[in-house]
Amino acid sequence: MPTQVAKLVPSLICVVAVALVHLRETSVQKDTDVSAASHAKHATQTQLHETKPVQNHEQSPEIDSNGYADPQIRSSDITQENHDVDDDLAVNELRQWIVSHGGIVRRVSAQTADGAGGGRGLFVTKMKQELLEDAFVLPGELLISVPSSLWLSTRTALERSRIAAILQSDDAVRAYTGTEGNLWTIIFTLEYERHQTDSFWGSYIRALPQPTSPVLWTKDELARFGSDAISVEVQELQDHIETVYNDVIGHLCVAYPALYNDCTTQHSLASFTWSALTVWGRAFDLGQYNSTETGLMPYMDFANHRHEAPTNTSWDYASSFDFEAGVAYVPGDEIFISYGDGKSSMTYLLNYGFIPTETHFGDYITLLAPVDLSAAAMDEARDAYGVTLRTYQNRNVLAAHVGVDGVLPTLFALNAAALSQHTRVNASVVDTDPQVRGAWVHAMEAVRGAVRAAVEQASAFDHHRDMDGNGATPDAYDTWVVASTRERFTAILHRLADHIDQTLSSMDHSGQGQPTATDAHRSTSADSDSIVRHMHDSHVLLDSDLAIREALYHVHVTL
Repeated sequence: MPTQVAKLVPSLICVVAVALVHLRETSVQKDTDVSAASHAKHATQTQLHETKPVQNHEQSPEIDSNGYADPQIRSSDITQENHDVDDDLAVNELRQWIVSHGGIVRRVSAQTADGAGGGRGLFVTKMKQELLEDAFVLPGELLISVPSSLWLSTRTALERSRIAAILQSDDAVRAYTGTEGNLWTIIFTLEYERHQTDSFWGSYIRALPQPTSPVLWTKDELARFGSDAISVEVQELQDHIETVYNDVIGHLCVAYPALYNDCTTQHSLASFTWSALTVWGRAFDLGQYNSTETGLMPYMDFANHRHEAPTNTSWDYASSFDFEAGVAYVPGDEIFISYGDGKSSMTYLLNYGFIPTETHFGDYITLLAPVDLSAAAMDEARDAYGVTLRTYQNRNVLAAHVGVDGVLPTLFALNAAALSQHTRVNASVVDTDPQVRGAWVHAMEAVRGAVRAAVEQASAFDHHRDMDGNGATPDAYDTWVVASTRERFTAILHRLADHIDQTLSSMDHSGQGQPTATDAHRSTSADSDSIVRHMHDSHVLLDSDLAIREALYHVHVTL
């Protein structure tokens, strides 16, 4: 518990408690007046990793018209000690399953997030007849405890699933689980278990929502992003899922017909895609105790994301996953967790179906200039000129990454000049050698032309167009995802265009005291430090081929 909370005197606690109760009572009328129009107004303003139709509380006998749990419901019906009620019967079943196995879900319920486009989140419980001491949740209070036996992890899969022996011994399965980590083990297990009516994890699986990743979109739907970078990454991920499906599920359907007896309607590619996206978007990193272990955490994974969310979690394979309040909550507050603060925006988009609105350091675009060189010329460019080329879609490219500051790393133009002049180039050479300077300016102008064309295309693009070309109305959530994503990379494009204009304008002057290429190199190196720092922190190095695939947008430059 934080020091400042521990030092509160009893009288101060009472004052705060009374104020919080008064605040809750005065907000009841506001909650009552929330209309469908209010929900629609905010439908595209928040980020979620899951969606479902907004539930009408009046249709549920456990929830009154103000959204409060009926105090007559006893612990034998829902939980051990609280009047917590979820807005979905399947989630209530999940809660009961956890409690029946010795777990705890208290002062928390899964509800449709207000103004979230129908997405579910975790909220501190509202109760009609709460006592003064029940008015708020203090930091350090245990809210959720999920016994380790209920996790869906590699360990529990090998202990409980009927396909445990197959997971351990089948060569087709091991080809993936042995080389790409245990996420595939969990994916294969979930795909099997979701079609078993008597699955041990049945209560959890029935409560899982449909994933929202663009991987589920068609080519026409993906075209709304107006970014070939996104379309290429989604297509490659779709292809990868299909390849694994054919290699593993197709094999299992033939080799083990008693276990996989319906591979047409049940274990289909669509079903396997659901399983893969569910695991990629919901798995918790359990690396605190095992550097390679991940797993699905029932009920806890209903929590939505917020950057640097104040949480206090701990887990132990021998006991449970425990979630304690990281800050004080009042009834009705949503509880957030962080899905990982060092991930790129592309990772968020593909795995969770949204990009967090409160942070932008994961945004960046990439400049790609194809370079056709032989292997020997590649070696010479690296050893003699100091130029490193990357590989993207089987082509050698000169690449540069631009972050939210819109600053073009000067090294891109210097490398372009080095390739054209067949010599090692730095900023001082540009200042003293007119021929090299001309090559450097030519590269910068080529970049400016490509960026201006990208800005014009992005500005004219209509992301509200039909999803399928047949007059269908785009889904509100998907429209928000497209619009918010386009705003991210379009903002970088505008800043980059301004930066290049300023750089070339300064280089047009040769009088005393005017900026030089050396000055430009120093400024861009410093200004670009933010994106470099972020990408290194997120384990995606800017000098790797992987960084190209993490970009939200590709500007194609012809040198």
